Amino acid sequence: MRKIVLLGDSIARGVVRDNRSAKYCVSCASFAKNCERLMNVQMDNQARMGSTVVHGLVAAQRFTSKITEADEVWLLFGGNDSNMNLTNIDTLPEPVSYQPTVTLQEFQQKYTELIQQVQNLGANVILLSLPPFALRKFLGNVRQSIHTPMGKCKWQQFVHNQPEMLANWHEMYNLSVFKLAHKHHVPIIDITTPFLKKGDCESYFCDDGIHPNIQGHLLITDAIIKNRPELVSFKQILLNHYQQKSTEITN
Repeated sequence: MRKIVLLGDSIARGVVRDNRSAKYCVSCASFAKNCERLMNVQMDNQARMGSTVVHGLVAAQRFTSKITEADEVWLLFGGNDSNMNLTNIDTLPEPVSYQPTVTLQEFQQKYTELIQQVQNLGANVILLSLPPFALRKFLGNVRQSIHTPMGKCKWQQFVHNQPEMLANWHEMYNLSVFKLAHKHHVPIIDITTPFLKKGDCESYFCDDGIHPNIQGHLLITDAIIKNRPELVSFKQILLNHYQQKSTEITN
């Protein structure tokens, strides 16, 4: 059985948000959990909420022994790196300009260091692209989360002038992940396209517009399985299928 270490952010961790309580929790139906059930792999999920690629470098150093023993290390970073921190939007000078948490240049540099660090420890690197985010849900959630009138005013003015800027920055970092995979000759699993194929993919995200919901994690799971068919346990897939059918009949 192949051993996989997963490093990344809250999406990799499997964090979802309860839309009614607005509380976050780790789902038992995340793509990582699904892959462990459906593939012949042992998944060691060391992803953490809020992580950027800078945190990824620290995690790689912390879990050196785990990585050394792993066959593969899957990396999913870029969402938090590209996000703009809005907690201090009140103090930003006008007009407000987009300021990613980690600059694109630093993101590329640090991700390169992370890839090389993992490879030097003897594990194969697999990159995962970024899922898009649901812009309408994201904008609505941010409006509710900014607590000061000045902050709301600056945010609404910023969004009114350039609402597409948020998606554009996210996509720049996602494209950068693909470029890094090509540059360093490492495999990449495209988990972006399954969402884009849905057209309006808002229903595959929690109300915060960032975290895929259970249906979104199923899309990611399917993309990974199709990319790595050699690891798929068809026996387990059939067992899950019949267990589901049995539950439906019983209910």
